[in-house]
Amino acid sequence: MPTRILVAEDDTLSLILLRSMLLSAGEFDVTTSTNGAEAWKLIEAGPAFDLCIFDVMMPELDGFELTKRLRDDTRFHDQKIILCTVYSEREKIDQAAALGISHYILKPYARDHVLKQVRRICGAPPAVAQLEPAAEVAGRLGVASQDIATFRLDMHKQLGALLDQLRAGPTGPEYVQLNLRINALKGAAVNLGARSLAVQLAAVEAKLNGLAPVAFYSLETEYNLLRRALEPEAAQPAKVA
Repeated sequence: MPTRILVAEDDTLSLILLRSMLLSAGEFDVTTSTNGAEAWKLIEAGPAFDLCIFDVMMPELDGFELTKRLRDDTRFHDQKIILCTVYSEREKIDQAAALGISHYILKPYARDHVLKQVRRICGAPPAVAQLEPAAEVAGRLGVASQDIATFRLDMHKQLGALLDQLRAGPTGPEYVQLNLRINALKGAAVNLGARSLAVQLAAVEAKLNGLAPVAFYSLETEYNLLRRALEPEAAQPAKVA
C-alpha cells in the first residue's frame, strides 16, 4: 500500500514541483492543499497520513500554527511532519525544532534530498522517548514509583530551562556554567532511565567543550517527546501512606 503524504503549499509552482518529485518515486500517494486551514480539514477527515509536508508561509493557517495545532491535539500529536521554507535564520529553525518536527527542508527543493528524507522519516517508527519503566527505575534506586514520576517531571522542567539558555546563545564564561548544568542533567537522565535524553545531552556537552556552535534540534525534539511520555505519569494520583 502506498505511503500517504499530504503536501500543503500555497505557491502553485512549488506545489507542482514537490508533488512531481514525490510521484516520480512511484511509492507515494500524494494529496495536496494550498493553505493550512484546508490541510487541517483533510487531516481531520482522514484516513491518516503517514507524513505531512507543510510550507511555513501559508494563508489562513501557516505551517507553524498548523504544526502546533497537531501537536496540541491528542489525535495527531505523533504525526510525522516536514516543514519547508526559504528561511535559514536560526530563530525559524529553533521555532520549528521546538514543535518536534521530523525534518526541516530549505528551498529550493532538490529531488534526491527530498526523497531521501521522506523515505527515512516514513520508514522510521513513531518517535517516542526512550524511558525505562518507572517501576524498574524505582526498584533500582530503592524509591517509590511515584517519586520517580516527580523526579522526571522536575528533570523535564530543568531541560526546558536549559533549552532557554541555549536559545539565548551563551558566550564566554557562560559556557562553563552551562557545561556544569548539562553534565548534572545528563547524570539525572541516566539515573532516571531517560537514555535517549542522556545521549542528546552528551552530544551537546561535547560541542560546548570544544566551544563550538551548538545545534540543539535533537534536544528540542527530545524535550517534546519526554513531555508526552510523562503526561500519564503526572496524571497518576499520589499514594497516601
